[in-house]
Amino acid sequence: MWIVELDGIDDSLTMSGFTATGDFKLSGFFNATSLGTRVMMGSSLNTSNFIAIQGGVFDVRIGGSSLTTAISISAGVGYSWDIERVGTTVTIDVNGTQETKTTSSTAYFDLIGAVSSGSFRFQGQIGDTTVMNGDSGGNRLLNFNTSSHGAGTVTITDTISGQNATGVNMPTDGSAWVNLGGGGISLTVTEVLNSFTDISNINIDYNVSAVITETLNSFGDTSVISVTSGQVVNLTVTETLSVFTDVSNINVSANIELLVTEVLNSFLDGANVTIAKDITLQVTEVFNSFADNSSIRLPANWVDKTKVTTTYTTQTPASTTWIDKG
Repeated sequence: MWIVELDGIDDSLTMSGFTATGDFKLSGFFNATSLGTRVMMGSSLNTSNFIAIQGGVFDVRIGGSSLTTAISISAGVGYSWDIERVGTTVTIDVNGTQETKTTSSTAYFDLIGAVSSGSFRFQGQIGDTTVMNGDSGGNRLLNFNTSSHGAGTVTITDTISGQNATGVNMPTDGSAWVNLGGGGISLTVTEVLNSFTDISNINIDYNVSAVITETLNSFGDTSVISVTSGQVVNLTVTETLSVFTDVSNINVSANIELLVTEVLNSFLDGANVTIAKDITLQVTEVFNSFADNSSIRLPANWVDKTKVTTTYTTQTPASTTWIDKG
């Protein structure tokens, strides 16, 4: 994104007169160095029409009627602004902070970075200016990006109606132009951790019903992403672990019912499960792509025991006779 730098002393840009008695729309970009009274767009006829910063607040005045807003501005920060009048309602928006005012006055602007008195000149960066209306002056788009950015008189090309804006008292060596980079910026950042080693051991000595899950320990990671453009930024950040080596050992020495699950991302794995006694065992190892060296050892001598059946017989209950001998 290309913008121009104004020195706040005598720099400005002139454009053919913009007058609107009805509906209109204005927009632009600015990054102010000074928060005193600084005019971004003004009038050569009078001081009744201007768009400015006054005391750190975005301020709009049309036809002498002040539409001062409560939208605060900070020095050294890029802002996009829009002003639109439909009927008598004026909507003012600065980086998503919006305020609505009412006016029916004529709007007149033909200076960028100044007003007719020569005071209140803007100090900082200005760009992306659009002026649209249905009255005299016509619609225009001052395209800072497609203009010539080399040496010579600073000229902002109007790509709609050819009503270009021309630099006044501005350097002609090309130094007034600043490239912020990109337009809207689409940025993808990928952060990859260095390799590391994880060694885990699990030992079981009693009859248990066990579910074992292996999880990597937490670690500290600090990421810093700096974006210096004043424009809208669409940002996607992906943080991905790199390959690492994992060694796992699970030892079972008693009768248990066991479920072992090991889940990790891509890595080199050496896992061992050792079983020393009769158990009911289910071992599940789940990984993504990796080199794996796993083994399960069972005792070599297993004896199948003969089934023993116990027989029960049913006996008739005995009857007892009682005699009353008096």
